[in-house]
Amino acid sequence: MTRFGLDNLRAALEAQVKAVGLRPFGRQHGVQLGVVRSILDGRDASFSNVMRLAEILDVPVGLDPPLSAEPTTVTEVNGKKFAAIARYDARAAAGGGSINFDDPPTDHLAFSKDWLEAQGIRASTALLMTVAGDSMAPTLHDGDLVMVDRARQQIRSGRVYVFNDPENGTRLKRMELLDGAGVVIRSDNPDAAAYPPEFRGGQAADALAQGIIGEVVWSAHKW
Repeated sequence: MTRFGLDNLRAALEAQVKAVGLRPFGRQHGVQLGVVRSILDGRDASFSNVMRLAEILDVPVGLDPPLSAEPTTVTEVNGKKFAAIARYDARAAAGGGSINFDDPPTDHLAFSKDWLEAQGIRASTALLMTVAGDSMAPTLHDGDLVMVDRARQQIRSGRVYVFNDPENGTRLKRMELLDGAGVVIRSDNPDAAAYPPEFRGGQAADALAQGIIGEVVWSAHKW
């Protein structure tokens, strides 16, 4: 599983193994030696193993590099700089097929560069899209506008992500990481019968992780 930032994990793992030894490191953290060797040798590793080692070593690990972004337009108004964020004619919900962001955006909205920088958001990796359905209500409602940061593709437990689900198309859900076991996809809607949690483990968790478009970092409610 190719991942953006895996080199950082490998470097940290090499340093730790060199300091304490391969077998002591594995015993101390309950990690199989074969998993450690796979990372060190640059071979593929499962989602759960990568995330486990990233947590142990406190190293951020993302997915493949974000989609190529169009140049950012910056406008100055009354001495303040504003960056244009691309808005796509796309709706993230349960089902409906995957969204292709290779198409040109339909519009742009201006956001204060000071505000974006304070939030750690780069305009070049952000996009705007519309929420479809009520599965995330009351947090997000049908028709709400959300900003998605494509630079944040590493799953962090409890955050909301837009992702291409191999089984259900482009979706917007909250994700919860289970230690070494997989990922739970959750809806914020309290109607558990209509929107039950979904568990993904093993290869299904890997496929889910590789489909992350980005983390939802801002929203605007449509009245």
